[in-house]
Amino acid sequence: MPTARQRHMITETAPIERALDEASALWPEVASERSKLLQKILSEGIEAVHLRVENKKLDRERAIREIAGSMNGVWPLGWREELLNEWPE
Repeated sequence: MPTARQRHMITETAPIERALDEASALWPEVASERSKLLQKILSEGIEAVHLRVENKKLDRERAIREIAGSMNGVWPLGWREELLNEWPE
């Protein structure tokens, strides 16, 4: 089928063969169609990747919230103005 999209060829290595065999038990309606099983595996993998990315973002946001405000008092009041006044224009 003609397409402008990039295509990929996948060799059925031992781990891929095993995944396809296991996937046939999950999706018996397409068990005899290896390419459809591969699409289902990829679909599940895509969701897993999205979930991991989202969890990583949430973990980062949580870490930022945990340390927010923890540096209060590190710099004295007026430190910026004092620093700027040290350098003539």
